[in-house]
Amino acid sequence: MKRMSQAFNNCLTHIKKEEELYMYQKKRKSLITMILTLTLVMGCLTGCGGGGSKGDGQSADAGGSDKKPVTLEIIRWGGGLPAQDDDIIKAEILKRLNVNIELVGYDDISDYINTVNTRIATGDYPDMFWVNQELLRNYSKKGLVMDLTDVYQNELSTVKDWLGDSLDMGVVDGKTYGIPVPISFEYCMSFIREDWLNHLGLSIPTNLDELYDVAVAFTNDDPDGNGKNDTFALTGNNGLRAFSAIFGAYGVALPTNSGALPSIYVKDGNLVSTVTDPDIKDAILEAKKFVDAGVIDPELFGNTGSQPVQDKAFQGKVGMTRIEWSLFAKDIHIEQAKAVNPDASWKPMGTIGGGNGKELDGEWQIGTPVHMFAIPATLSQSPEKKEALFKVLNYLSTEEGNRLVAYGPEGTYHQVNADGEVELINNDLWKKSDLQAYLYNYQFTGRGDESKYLIIRNPMSRDVIEFAAAQPRIKCLNGFVDFPEGFVASDAATFAEEELIKFIYGRRPIEEYDEYVKTLKEVYSYQSYLDAAGETLQSMGYIK
Repeated sequence: MKRMSQAFNNCLTHIKKEEELYMYQKKRKSLITMILTLTLVMGCLTGCGGGGSKGDGQSADAGGSDKKPVTLEIIRWGGGLPAQDDDIIKAEILKRLNVNIELVGYDDISDYINTVNTRIATGDYPDMFWVNQELLRNYSKKGLVMDLTDVYQNELSTVKDWLGDSLDMGVVDGKTYGIPVPISFEYCMSFIREDWLNHLGLSIPTNLDELYDVAVAFTNDDPDGNGKNDTFALTGNNGLRAFSAIFGAYGVALPTNSGALPSIYVKDGNLVSTVTDPDIKDAILEAKKFVDAGVIDPELFGNTGSQPVQDKAFQGKVGMTRIEWSLFAKDIHIEQAKAVNPDASWKPMGTIGGGNGKELDGEWQIGTPVHMFAIPATLSQSPEKKEALFKVLNYLSTEEGNRLVAYGPEGTYHQVNADGEVELINNDLWKKSDLQAYLYNYQFTGRGDESKYLIIRNPMSRDVIEFAAAQPRIKCLNGFVDFPEGFVASDAATFAEEELIKFIYGRRPIEEYDEYVKTLKEVYSYQSYLDAAGETLQSMGYIK
């Protein structure tokens, strides 16, 4: 009785304060006041220690139908968002979770980084924000973002299960700070003109000798039958990437992008990089054979972006390409190629043998997320917002929640058939050019099986997608490694790439290769980076 009396007195005090507040704000009709008072009394008797059951309290909280939604501000790099009132994903999350997301996207990455740096410097934190690995490292070392190491074991266990080993992408100094948005699929692959092969009586090459013969024939034997010497064999975007199949025959990984550091990976149980791989010299000499034969696109290193590669391929100037499949083999791109030449037939080309037996199709940077998010450390001071954000992240890491942000609301944009498979509906809606970019903005924890997603989105390209997913890749680990003090990555990367090109094109003799590596290690501090990589990757279990 004493506890009941105390609880009741507490309730009366609470009621008095509430009545004073209502009167201060504005007058209320007497009936509404009575109802509010009665509600407060009943709520206190059951929820303020007055003998109500735990189950009743949880049920009332879970219902939440009359509870004011929690508003979360999330900012990111990426455009394509509609007006707030037209945001169907925002509306669905509000309806399902009672969380109001105010998502702001920035098209220009420089503008975004300047904005987020300014807001953090002034203490004006969003509730979650996009980061790259450099930003995550900087902010985590300053204690500005939330340490999620234990959080993933508890409040974000659904996200943890969803992302699996990809969580390693968000680790800095042994602690997890990031929410990675991984892509479980390497988009880049090789394509070849099948109709040219048929015209010349050749087959898709499977080893280096066959690849060389095809390359020479594509360049010199009029594969398109127009009576002109106006074709060449091989091109690609992002610099050295065009040589990926040749280097892959030796198990050597070339950087995916021009200006990137040499790739780091495990080979025969040892940690190596592109430049220290024991097979690199043989790979260089093999690539040089193709250069010397004049079969390489003479404008290769001027192919900035993918458009020049697409143009040369679709216009019938080249017979083999190294490019992202999504920029080449989607329905729209097939139509573009057919519009120029209805007889053009591009087919995916797999791994090439004949080197040292590795037969690997280029690199896959498994430690580098496409996108990543961080939560400011200050959000711990707002328990309601933190709970709401965790609720959203966990929900988007379920099959139901992920379908929402991957394919749009069920019944309008997609349906689940009797076999549990997703089918897109309403083709007119899906033809909107900005729809995919819009949905991607809400994929805060990725979209699961990437190849499955791609097939659903591009059913006509199923064969190409499955082919790409099946290719064995060199798993590169650069994204896991922090830059050591004094190491200027951009300078080292530029020097490494420029000199590799010189060796491949015969502008520097292979006899100077060891001197080149020595200069890279000592003058550009690359050895310190290799040492840091060894320490980090050993602690993560990638090497013994």
